[in-house]
Parts: sequence; C-alpha cells; structure tokens
Amino acid sequence: MNRFQKRKLPYELPYTNTDQIAGNSWSIIRSFLKQDFRFKRLTRREQLKVLRLGIQYKKTTIRSMKAKVDELSKR
Repeated sequence: MNRFQKRKLPYELPYTNTDQIAGNSWSIIRSFLKQDFRFKRLTRREQLKVLRLGIQYKKTTIRSMKAKVDELSKR
C-alpha cells in the first residue's frame, strides 16, 4: 500500500486520511491486489476509482472490484 500512499493524488480528489480507513477495507484491498494483475495497467485515476470501492463500502467484494477493472480496461 505504500506505493499508493507515496504518489501524489490528482488534484480533483479530496484528501483522504488513511488512519480513518477501516481495517477490513485494507484487507479487501490487499487481497484484491494479490488476485488481479490487470490493476497495474490502469491509469492512476482509474486505480483510485477501483480502490475507492474497497474504502467506501465495508461489504464490497473482490468481484465488484474486478468488474470495475474489466469496465475500465475495455475503454
């Protein structure tokens, strides 16, 4: 996760304090990153859209994050 935290966020996105993100959100994101190799091919903005799903919704599944990667990869 450090590689995402060290990069500068696009100016359109609000500041996010990583201390306020729930622990189960981090576990969802970590397991997703281990499973889906296509994530690295997305642009920075598209990566943030996918990661936002894991942060915003506690009950988000890996399947919905993969579907988002599929949608963004087809463009």
